[in-house]
Amino acid sequence: MPGDAGAHTSGPSGDAWYEARAAAFALRDQLTAAGLHRSFPFLQADVNVFGHGFVNVGRTNPAAAQRLADLLKAARDAMGETAFADFRHESSQ
Repeated sequence: MPGDAGAHTSGPSGDAWYEARAAAFALRDQLTAAGLHRSFPFLQADVNVFGHGFVNVGRTNPAAAQRLADLLKAARDAMGETAFADFRHESSQ
């Protein structure tokens, strides 16, 4: 389409979708290890109209959200603030 010069056109069969799918599977594996996989039934890979990959985590119940928050806090405590600061820096680029 005119004006879409910056759009990435990989679509559902392109690298963006496979990257999103790999990330969704990695998250699924960790949710399974934590006993939370059934609490995230809408977890899936997706691609928007511009070909950018996304992982749709979907909705969950409050107990599962709290458990996930507790696990992230435990990881932050174990890894230190620097590990989380590094991730924040990477994701803002």
